[in-house]
Amino acid sequence: MRTAAAGGIAAKYLARRNSEIASFVGAGVQAKAQLLALLSVFPNLEEIRVCDISLKDAGAFAALAKNKASQCRIVVVKNEVEAVREADIVVTTTPSKKPLVLDSWVSEGTHFNCIGADAPLKEELDPAILKRAK
Repeated sequence: MRTAAAGGIAAKYLARRNSEIASFVGAGVQAKAQLLALLSVFPNLEEIRVCDISLKDAGAFAALAKNKASQCRIVVVKNEVEAVREADIVVTTTPSKKPLVLDSWVSEGTHFNCIGADAPLKEELDPAILKRAK
């Protein structure tokens, strides 16, 4: 919950105030906590997207999202590119050791909460995204 709270605070102050689409890459326990924190500061999101290597986990995440944000369109997408394109906020919560999100997919002004890149050799984002970040 502490990590999720930090993600919610980061999005509150760093994401665009009029953010409409939030996407999640990874759908485990931390993603669910991040979702709850994000909804507390962006209660009027229009769409929540999720992708995960486990369709079961993505489905469970989508069910929680629908329960907590019934006004939102909840979409389970097939891959990271479908999740990220045109998203305002992207939350990654994976143990990946290679980039899952490529720079060419990211719109100007997208806010990222990268929770899974929390140790040496773990990497969720294309380094080019970081080079153009503010």
